Amino acid sequence: MQVQAGKWIRAILDKWEVSHNCIVTDTDTWCSALLPCDADKGMYSLKLKETALQGGINYLREVGAFPEHDESDDDECYANDFEW
Repeated sequence: MQVQAGKWIRAILDKWEVSHNCIVTDTDTWCSALLPCDADKGMYSLKLKETALQGGINYLREVGAFPEHDESDDDECYANDFEW
């Protein structure tokens, strides 16, 4: 499944209730935004990074584009190739 980059960024920005005017570049495969920090509102770069990361993953899960971890035993075990 493919997700349009601009839709993904907009979904994250909507959670923060910030203007979409901060989007700098927007194509089908690439989007970038410049978000100013505001200490009075508690918007620090490290805090925004963590929130954006989790928000991005949550959006990808909602649209079915983030694979869930499979706990199956079918995965190859490369440990047997080495002498411990």
